[in-house]
Amino acid sequence: MFSHPVLPVILSKLFNVIFQCQHVPAGFKYSYIVPVPKAKDCRNKAMTCNDFRAIAISPILCKVFEYCFLDKFSNMLKTSDTQFGFKKGLSCNHAIYSLLRIIERSVQNGSTINLCAIDLSKAFDKINLHALFIPGAAAAIVRSRACARTICIVCAACAWPCLLVCRF
Repeated sequence: MFSHPVLPVILSKLFNVIFQCQHVPAGFKYSYIVPVPKAKDCRNKAMTCNDFRAIAISPILCKVFEYCFLDKFSNMLKTSDTQFGFKKGLSCNHAIYSLLRIIERSVQNGSTINLCAIDLSKAFDKINLHALFIPGAAAAIVRSRACARTICIVCAACAWPCLLVCRF
């Protein structure tokens, strides 16, 4: 709508080639991570790593491709109704509410409740991409996008601006 009429045609051809080859270009695998302070009173206290939220800045063509990918393969990428994280419109509050309702019903029925809480905050970094059950081309594209990535961490809060490059 706000671009030259030929742009959607070019992007369509590029994205179709990516789908056919099942390989994501190397330029799509670069992103910059910028730390943003979480705390409102960040000027009044000493900051630690836990006081920052990481914001990843990726190439705009990669973001457009990801939206097209999700639109094309969304029927294959369903999650359980009991999953609350990384889902639009759901949060920790929904999970806590559901847990409290289950506990409440169990107590009313005279049942014993055993609860085990596991901190999975770093679990996303440890996903075995080859174990994901995503059929066909979608799996190859997910693996291609996730493997051999380069992330540059920008730190402007240092005495001098620095850039740390991580490849994995």
